[in-house]
Amino acid sequence: LFHVSTIILIPFYYILKPIYNKNVLLALLIGSILLGQAFRVDMTSILSQFIPIYEIYFDDENIVNSESGYLTLFINLVLLGILLFDKSNKSIKDNIAFNLFFIGVLFYNLIPSFFFIYRFAVYFIVFCPIVLPTLNKVLPKKIWSLTLILGFGVMFFLFLVQNEKNLKINPTRILPLESLFDKY
Repeated sequence: LFHVSTIILIPFYYILKPIYNKNVLLALLIGSILLGQAFRVDMTSILSQFIPIYEIYFDDENIVNSESGYLTLFINLVLLGILLFDKSNKSIKDNIAFNLFFIGVLFYNLIPSFFFIYRFAVYFIVFCPIVLPTLNKVLPKKIWSLTLILGFGVMFFLFLVQNEKNLKINPTRILPLESLFDKY
């Protein structure tokens, strides 16, 4: 627990082990998408009064909202694929990783309405690479490979296009190889 926000996340420890009904998980997924995309709630003024520790993040609301769209779409498709097609019995470790990933996706879906949830989504979305190989079990190899290549390729391309004028991401020139090493 390295940050104050993790105290809020302690209850999630107790909901990680059970294997939940896929219909319940699907309903939660659809509910989070509807709540996050359909209902835009601006709670900035209310939250800045009650939780001043997060006030510095309220300025970044537009940045967080615009950056999360393609990743959110991709992880929702991955989660939906696993929910609909995975028939295997998961080990306890696999189930815990899946539940952590599921929580991360739910939080990512809520970001457009509640942008401050971004901090919590980051804690859980790191389980995406652990859960991604599950698609290898449920999809044919060609579709699995194509999904990964297209998913990450499109996200990378769109990231570059969106940041075309950002000199930190697209510099005007390529630095020489020596710039990687410090000179003392």
